[in-house]
Amino acid sequence: MNDNYVEQIVASKPRGAQFVPVALTFLLFAIGVFVMLFIWPALGLMVMVGGGILGAWAFPGMHVEYEYIFTNNDLDIAMIKNKASRKECIRVPGEDVVRVLKYTDPKFQNELEVNKKLKFKYYTSFDDSAKDNWYAFITNSDNAVIVELNEKSKAHVMQFFKKQLG
Repeated sequence: MNDNYVEQIVASKPRGAQFVPVALTFLLFAIGVFVMLFIWPALGLMVMVGGGILGAWAFPGMHVEYEYIFTNNDLDIAMIKNKASRKECIRVPGEDVVRVLKYTDPKFQNELEVNKKLKFKYYTSFDDSAKDNWYAFITNSDNAVIVELNEKSKAHVMQFFKKQLG
């Protein structure tokens, strides 16, 4: 039997929490320059180096993409930072998926009211104008895995998750 396979990449927009380390980087660097010029050069240099280290850690986190791999009715999601490092995020076996609902569908809002235990896991672009392409894969472990599907991925979901579609 041949596996049906679809791969999709979604670029994520930086969110508020991701800007905090970047702002701290610039703040540390500015404080370091001030301390170096007016108080104690060695201490100022150490503060600047600390800001540089924080920046080296923070800036790659600003450029995140999510890779969805659908193999038949299984979904694997990985996070790609700065187009350099890849980390597996979650595996959603098809047999664990209870429902697949469009994020903007009133049926999804009803599901939220009925199931207060849902834990949300967002793997989208975080672009509000794309919410019409967001889908929630609700699992039997009370996870709601939110993804943003293109047309090819939607067609795959329609074919392999027929029973779970809301």
